[in-house]
Amino acid sequence: MFEITSLACEKIIEFLDDKEEKPFIRVMLAEGGCSGPALGLALDENETDSDEKFENSGLKFLIDKDLMEKVKPVKIDYQTSPYGEGFKIDSSLPVKSCGSGTCCC
Repeated sequence: MFEITSLACEKIIEFLDDKEEKPFIRVMLAEGGCSGPALGLALDENETDSDEKFENSGLKFLIDKDLMEKVKPVKIDYQTSPYGEGFKIDSSLPVKSCGSGTCCC
């Protein structure tokens, strides 16, 4: 299952407003610090045979099929808080912790 909120779509559309052709939005695994790998978003020009494709609001999202199997369901949202704003990607990818209560990352 792949879900993206309407607010997240709006924010991506705003970001891509100056582009004639809209690139693919790739959901990818990004290496992390203390908390380990996390899912992230990147612009991509190429779709491959190993990609699963999802469309929403005229946007085309790609994620590697094997990665999707490991992390599904995936939900992309856009959140604002007193500390900032940005995209939040929820999935079944386990999140690690340093365990010490403090972090040096």
